[in-house]
Amino acid sequence: MLNLLDAPAATVKERAVDNTVLVSPHHVSLAAGAGAADIISVAGYPTGRHHTLIKASEARLAIQSGASEVWVSLDASVADANAVLSELIAIREACPDPARLGLIVPDAPLADATLKAAHQA
Repeated sequence: MLNLLDAPAATVKERAVDNTVLVSPHHVSLAAGAGAADIISVAGYPTGRHHTLIKASEARLAIQSGASEVWVSLDASVADANAVLSELIAIREACPDPARLGLIVPDAPLADATLKAAHQA
């Protein structure tokens, strides 16, 4: 997998061909048009401090634009596992199967609770 999150458009276009790429949401269509083998994007990246509806919309747009997987950044400052779970449910509803979702879990005390909640969802 090529990490092209910080790459400019020209680099994404050039390097995506026949590769699995990790790109920012606004480069998903570009990678798809360039013939990427598989596209992974992010939502709420890097801080996770985006409103749930923004993350869900960003994830859905990435999937609709050609990504097969979206990695969602979680907010390290959220201490309520129920809030995290409700956010994950909203994002899953915005991106139903077969879209794959991954989590970018911050190094925080809530991380264990979040992972447990995600496995139950």
